[in-house]
Amino acid sequence: MPLVFLTISCGEKAISTHALVDAGATVSLFHKDVAGLLGIEIGSGPELQVEGAVVKFHIHLHRVSLMVGTKSFDAEVGFSTGYRGRFSIVEVLLMTPEI
Repeated sequence: MPLVFLTISCGEKAISTHALVDAGATVSLFHKDVAGLLGIEIGSGPELQVEGAVVKFHIHLHRVSLMVGTKSFDAEVGFSTGYRGRFSIVEVLLMTPEI
């Protein structure tokens, strides 16, 4: 999976991080620590169960702004206390220019 550098922001807070671009992802996923740095209370967003090839966990959806390169856009992403990956995962739809 390709690795991208992105900035995620909510309100006045922003952090820059790396994320994997996953062609099979149906939602972009960030660890709970990212939500904490952005001042997002995870449990306040709608809950959704996510299933991977060998894992199942719950995420909470929140609206944020993402910037990849020079492209900036708003997106609904998931934050999880159960995700143990090293990098965040960004769904390909977020990386595709609008037609």
